Order: sequence, then C-alpha cells, then structure tokens
Amino acid sequence: MRLRFPLIFFVLVACGDSAPQPSTEVFDLRQEYWNLLCQAAQSCQTPTSEVLINRYRTLDECLSTPPPSFISARLLPNTLELIEAERIEFDSASASSCLTDLSAAFCEGDIYTLPETCAKSFRGQIGAGQTCESNLECEGEMECVLTNDGCSGTCQMPCNGQCTASQFCLAGSCFELAKLAETCRGTGGCEGDLVCSNAKCVEPNSLEIGAECSSDKACVKGSQCLDGECRPWTVAKEGEPCGFGIDTDLAICEFGSLCRNITLPDGLGTCRSPGEQGSVCQWPGQCAADLTCSTLMAAESGECEALREDLAPCAADHECESGTCQAGSCASSRCLE
Repeated sequence: MRLRFPLIFFVLVACGDSAPQPSTEVFDLRQEYWNLLCQAAQSCQTPTSEVLINRYRTLDECLSTPPPSFISARLLPNTLELIEAERIEFDSASASSCLTDLSAAFCEGDIYTLPETCAKSFRGQIGAGQTCESNLECEGEMECVLTNDGCSGTCQMPCNGQCTASQFCLAGSCFELAKLAETCRGTGGCEGDLVCSNAKCVEPNSLEIGAECSSDKACVKGSQCLDGECRPWTVAKEGEPCGFGIDTDLAICEFGSLCRNITLPDGLGTCRSPGEQGSVCQWPGQCAADLTCSTLMAAESGECEALREDLAPCAADHECESGTCQAGSCASSRCLE
C-alpha cells in the first residue's frame, strides 16, 4: 500500500557497530525529491515526466530550480516546523529505502503517491480530537479530517474506528477489502497492492495493451489508461510527431522538448523546445518552466508570459509563481490568516 504523506529526510550516521541513528541535522526533502525527479526523467520517460519535467530546457536548469508549487502544495508541506513543534517524530527504520522507492514510483508514472517507506519515517504526536493540518501529525492510524476551509481539522480514526483490519473506510462507511477478481469500490478498495480498475481488483501492471481499464497502475509498464483502454507510448525526439489520436499510440517527447502546435480534434502535434516568452501556446505545459500560458484552452492560441509574484492581480492559479490565485491576487497559500 502507498500512502499520501509529506516528508523530509534525516541524515543517518553510523555509531560504531550499532544500528544507524538519526543525527540532529535535518533538511527539507523537497529539494532532494525534486532533484531525484529531474534526474529520473533522463532515464525513464513517462507521460508524467513530460508534463512536469520537460518544461526545463536542461538538466542543470531543472536541478538549480527550487521545487515547484505542486510539490510544496500537494506533497511536502513544511515538516521542519512540525518537528520543532514536537508534532511529529522521526523513525529511522524505513528512511534508508525512501528515496529508492520514490524513484521507482516516478518511473512507473506515479508522482503524487508516496511509498509507505517514506510515510513510516515519521510518527505523529497529535491525539484524537486535537487540531491538525496533515495526516502526518496524527497518532497511529488516525487521519486529519479537514474542515470546510481545507486548512485545518482534527485527528480522527477513519469511520470513527469502526472498521476491522479486513475493511476500509469510504465516505464514512466500512466496506470489506476485495480480493483478486472481486468487485471493488474506490481506489483503496482492494487487498494489499491490488488495483481497482473497472470495479474489479487486478494485479498491478497486469492488463495488456488494448484491455479496458480505469487506472494507469493496472496497465502493463510502458502503457497508460487512455480513453478507457491500455495504450502504449513511445518517446519522440525533437521535430517528430507527438500526442495521441483515436487510431494512434501515445507519443511523448524526450526530455527538453514539449508537444506543441497540437491540432484538434486529432490531438497530434510536434515535439519542440519549451516556448519562450511571447511564443504561441495552447496551455501552460507548452511554455518553459518559469513561464505560463495566457490561455488554458487547447482550442485557443495564447502567449507564453511571465509568472506573477505574490499580491499581483490574477484570474487563475496557473498565472502565479506560487500556483495559488486567492480572491483575485497571487498568494503563497490558500490558508493565509
């Protein structure tokens, strides 16, 4: 099972013949994780890497860039503050394999789900009913159930602790975990590492090309669930055709190039270097990483333009450096007081 948790990493030091112990020196893993993604994109091109990494012109540019907002906002909040506030403790047992597992997950096209080894690197210190901001802070199996503003909540057991070990909690009710080939509901409704695809539990990476699917994880490696079917992808070089169509396989662009000049409705374009300021674009993913596109509509043509700093006027998240447009202005967080 993989869990969605933020993390940082501790430096491990050897003490004679004893087991490794965490040192007092800690550093935020956000940059380390980002460096890993930049480097992994060189050896394992996936549709995920094309969207997230290929906007950087070179590997050096990617490595020298602070982690983008999607990492800070969706994966890695400031856990250093949580440690200093004694809201979490470090567990060294799982830390050594964390980065290895992260790299493997990325090369499978999964960037938003962190391996269990990373989640186990921390122990939450916040008890039931106490205020929290993330699952990481809560003791044991409790989760941080956020209030309507999405900024804070309280630590609670899923389904108030009513589910047994063979059940999972979904929308406030307990359901039995489904076995292989059994009917399932929800992404976490299958036993162990089984994947729920088209309401049936299947082995990960077991569905062949052309099989019906509803999850990328169910398709064999080198393919993606697209329009309900496992479809393979190939890697195209700069100047070669890219994209996907009804009767064509998915073609992604190699590192340093993006699929641009896409025509509709066939969905096909050409691999080109990331758009510079003033270049024609159809969405932000066609512009260099330090730019955005003036439109989000593939059917329209916009221009690559500079990202906006905090407090600058905005109409949408993609216009801001922080990735957050709040009440008409760019903001560092949606949870500002």
